[in-house]
Amino acid sequence: MKRGGRVVLIPGRSPKTEIGEIVHAGVTTRKICDYNELVKYIADELLALAKRRDAWVLDIGMWGPKIYLRDAKKIVNSLDGTLIRTETS
Repeated sequence: MKRGGRVVLIPGRSPKTEIGEIVHAGVTTRKICDYNELVKYIADELLALAKRRDAWVLDIGMWGPKIYLRDAKKIVNSLDGTLIRTETS
């Protein structure tokens, strides 16, 4: 499902997982407030995380972060209402 719109942190909520920390950093440190930009950022971070964990066995070099776009969308959607709120336009 393609979504768009604005992403904001829910006040008083903090990340509980490494993935949550990536999302939190994207919104706070990188100042990403667009849903699609946040998905792209998370996909890039998932690729970097895989590389750090020696995922050289996978052919991720050929696909790049695109391989993680579906997972990134699922992550943002799953955190909607717990860590972040997405406001569709």
